[in-house]
Amino acid sequence: MRYHVVTFLSRFFVVPLSNRFIASRASPRDASARVAMYAVVYIAAFVATLTVPFVVVDTRRRTDADAWTFAFASHANATHGALVLFNAINVLICAWEIALWVHRERVKKLHVGFVKKFGDRVSVTARRARDGLNVLSGFGAGWIDSFWILTASSSSFVVAVSTQVLPSPLFLFSHITVREALSLEYWAIVFASYASLDPSYVQHTSWSFWVDVGNGFVTLIPTLALSIAITRWPHVDVIARASPRLLGLLAVVVNYQMLYGTVVYFANYVYNGYYRGASRACVAIVIIANIIWIAFPAMWIVIGSRAVRDGAFVPTLFP
Repeated sequence: MRYHVVTFLSRFFVVPLSNRFIASRASPRDASARVAMYAVVYIAAFVATLTVPFVVVDTRRRTDADAWTFAFASHANATHGALVLFNAINVLICAWEIALWVHRERVKKLHVGFVKKFGDRVSVTARRARDGLNVLSGFGAGWIDSFWILTASSSSFVVAVSTQVLPSPLFLFSHITVREALSLEYWAIVFASYASLDPSYVQHTSWSFWVDVGNGFVTLIPTLALSIAITRWPHVDVIARASPRLLGLLAVVVNYQMLYGTVVYFANYVYNGYYRGASRACVAIVIIANIIWIAFPAMWIVIGSRAVRDGAFVPTLFP
């Protein structure tokens, strides 16, 4: 009985107090390391920061109602909101694409680790298969769920391996600190994970790698500029001085290259059969992402073209 009482007191009083004392003596770096949240929380906060203020400012011009009320929200321009939301997400993706270039070797290293731990899809020819399944065992036997040998002809057949293709848990649900969230190095994990769906992102000679790296460096600033221009806030002298036709031309050029790059990327994804062996959920992720980067650039192209024609840069699809 005495033992249980001592154990109870030590568990609920002594240990917490000692931990609190240790925490008070910890260095600032140790303290910051303990303040961690899901990565998706930082992502949502970043996107909201580049969306909500623009929507509020644009809506305030249309109504005298108090902000954050239903009457205020009812005056919001849905097209404007959708466009700045897409731009906010695109700015985030641009940062990740810059990380893809800056930390390209880390992306490859992380991806190799994911392959060993979680598995990957592999396709080899019959000749390599006849040389022995050491081609597959080189990746580690533990991750192979199952494989099928499909006879294509008397002299050639393909070995396809069907496995889990995404790391688990997904990087969105990893606990990270503010320091990590503000570093490009951490976000190398994004394309290291996505390379499980499309391995061309760890191939530095591929179209996918270079078009996305280029998109990151080239479109980040124009994307921010278009959100500012369509909202007319905050005041940036260079943007305020630009004519609506010039801004419209910028919208057309920037978004055309995004739309074109997406279409060619998806054609490359389909042509090379990266969807083979992937789950329906993984294929759906790729399809939905590509639809977004086709539909929203198309919206921007329509608005930009209208601005070039009419001399008015306004967020309206159907005037």
